[in-house]
Amino acid sequence: MANQTIVKTIVLREEQSKVKTIVLNKGPKGTTGSIASYQAVTKTFTLNSNNIANKNLFLSPPPVNNDVLLVPDGGTTQILGLQYALINKNEISWANMGLDGFLEEGDVLYITYQVET
Repeated sequence: MANQTIVKTIVLREEQSKVKTIVLNKGPKGTTGSIASYQAVTKTFTLNSNNIANKNLFLSPPPVNNDVLLVPDGGTTQILGLQYALINKNEISWANMGLDGFLEEGDVLYITYQVET
């Protein structure tokens, strides 16, 4: 039997902005699996002249997966792979992407992603 991954997302009712994901990696029968715990965070970035010149920003801590949501203030959720890219697990880039030429210094971006807890 191959390794199995079970993902369960828990939304805390008191504070819906905190979403926890627990990943259970179940090993083959007769072996011990592992448990990882993740929490969704939303970071606010105000773009500066360096961000605009380099067409990027860096996430710290880095996301645990590629589920990264980017929403400009006053805008709608952008599409990963079309309007922006995730590079090396911690860099958001819009060079040669749909957001290229649209973002300006002072623009605010909200980026939501999961980190290890």
